[in-house]
Amino acid sequence: MPAGGKAYFGPANLALPPAGGLLVVRHSARHPIRNIPESYVATLTDEGRAMAFAFGEQLGRQWTIGEAVASPTARCMETAQQIVRGAVDGKRPHPVVRPLTVLHFDQKLTGVPGLAGVFLNDPGFIALASNPGSPTYVLLRETLLANLPFPSQPGVLTLAATHDVLVTFLQASLLGLPAASPADFPGYLEGVCLVKENGQVRLW
Repeated sequence: MPAGGKAYFGPANLALPPAGGLLVVRHSARHPIRNIPESYVATLTDEGRAMAFAFGEQLGRQWTIGEAVASPTARCMETAQQIVRGAVDGKRPHPVVRPLTVLHFDQKLTGVPGLAGVFLNDPGFIALASNPGSPTYVLLRETLLANLPFPSQPGVLTLAATHDVLVTFLQASLLGLPAASPADFPGYLEGVCLVKENGQVRLW
């Protein structure tokens, strides 16, 4: 958690807003990543899938998941799918998980020209986070907020599964913190909850 930031939400902390919001979480437990090519294709472990399903069961006891998006990587798509399955549990149709490129660590996939050089591995994240006033930093924050879906009905959660760097970036940028580092990264299935009020986005 960034210094001065809020505690991450997750299986151990579900004090989410009763009115609902946008829950942005890191993916569940994955297989090891030993090089950059593997970072694009790594999948969840069996334990990771079970963890995500159990987290969905927790969420489903209190909230309806109205929409689900995820980074196009397999581990994030799997995470969102398992959370939705756990939350719905056959009671209603599953929301289809929609891939959202702005949630990917490789921002050139978004097609946004100003983000083409943003690759958010640890060194790339540190370089970006160390300069919060830069045009790239501001563009990434505004692109995320413009593309993330917020629920249109009260009592509904929208789910977004992404990477630790994006969760940390959202928290640090919305709180106006001067920097963040890998020490601030969330654990598996931890994240932040965003609410939109009168057109303004803030952390819950």
